[in-house]
Amino acid sequence: MKICLVAVGQSVPGFNEILFDVIKKGSMKALRPDTEVVMRPLKAGLADPKDFVNHYYSFLNSTSIVETIVEAEREGFDAAV
Repeated sequence: MKICLVAVGQSVPGFNEILFDVIKKGSMKALRPDTEVVMRPLKAGLADPKDFVNHYYSFLNSTSIVETIVEAEREGFDAAV
């Protein structure tokens, strides 16, 4: 099984990698050995917590999340989170 973990916002460089490592280590205890988890960042995402208040930025973020999930499906992922 191949799972796509979608990062739903932008952050400081390197943060998503650290977060992904923590999530991956914790989830490996529950996943089957043949399960692959891959993290995908958004092409355009919210960079500041205050951006979530702005409806335009929230719409752009939601659109980018959907686009990332559709791309993952095309690439053969079995699930997206």
